Amino acid sequence: MESAGARSNDRSLLFMIFSCELMMDILAITLPIFALSLSASSFEIGLLATARAIAYGLFTFVSGNISDKLDRKKMLIFSLLISAMVSLVFLLTTRSFQLIVLSLFHGLGMAMFWPAMEALIAENPNQKISQSVRNFNSSWATAAMVGPLMGGSLITLLGVRSPFPVVIAIAIINVSLIIRYGPREDRIRERSMDPTTERMPESIISLVFLMGALTSIFFVIFQPLEFSEASPLSK
Repeated sequence: MESAGARSNDRSLLFMIFSCELMMDILAITLPIFALSLSASSFEIGLLATARAIAYGLFTFVSGNISDKLDRKKMLIFSLLISAMVSLVFLLTTRSFQLIVLSLFHGLGMAMFWPAMEALIAENPNQKISQSVRNFNSSWATAAMVGPLMGGSLITLLGVRSPFPVVIAIAIINVSLIIRYGPREDRIRERSMDPTTERMPESIISLVFLMGALTSIFFVIFQPLEFSEASPLSK
């Protein structure tokens, strides 16, 4: 029989899954509308989703490897702090190009969160793997239904920038839950005994290098578009 503490940990994990997917879906509905308010073109709006998907797709391979060797609690916290900081900058953004670049970093944060969280779900000693996977899918699917409606309602009632503070608040709540209910240190030490941990510096360096390269490419390609239409710098 599960202890009260184990049940509390399980509920916290499911809430974090729900709320992180909620953050993603709120941003997914908000960013195109926000980009339109900044006079973004249809092509730029398409790039918003593509940029996040590129970063997520590339870094999932690296972060999945890292999550097997690194403290998953720190990894989850770091990913949520990235999401909170990106949402704060979204709130202050004045150009559509900035949204595209920031979406890359948001994809990086999500690529760090999901592999670590999915590994925790798979390793859950309190439930069978089939039950854990079922609860995992139910949590994110419920959030996928609620998130767009919530984002659209916030925009309708409070304005196009209003969802960003909500996302920041959700990320901060999740950080506090991870600190309280994160993975135990004994599991972290068991993973750290793996001899392949010696390759960790190379993985981290690759992660940083690829992110910097992608960001630089987007700046070089798309920055001229921002100054092409009678901006003060073009006069």
